Amino acid sequence: MLGDTGDARIDSAEIGPDCYVVCATGGLEGDLTVELGRVLFTLAQGHGVQLVADLTGAHSANRTTAGVLTAVAHALRREGGELVVVSRDPRLEQLFEDTGLGRLIRVERALQDGVSQAVVAHMRS
Repeated sequence: MLGDTGDARIDSAEIGPDCYVVCATGGLEGDLTVELGRVLFTLAQGHGVQLVADLTGAHSANRTTAGVLTAVAHALRREGGELVVVSRDPRLEQLFEDTGLGRLIRVERALQDGVSQAVVAHMRS
């Protein structure tokens, strides 16, 4: 566990060389979004890093959350990496569509699909 803010928490795991899954659990308002950004940016260091942000256990994603994910996705893309977001929240998917993030961030509905996408992308890089 990298961060814990009451009932909210961030966990991460390395699933392969330069491939990581970061799981957020709890409300994404306030401190959890800040901690999520800190963890993602820390792991995003290096060339070709693939990150999977599992938000299936999180709720209350907002424009701040989208902004953090956008910044991380841009940083990864500059270094040949990619961010995959796993979410079943239709509001988050709509937010990505409304802000144009759907072209920058791949969204999957199941963690297995997100991990598969990251591994395949890593093998291509």
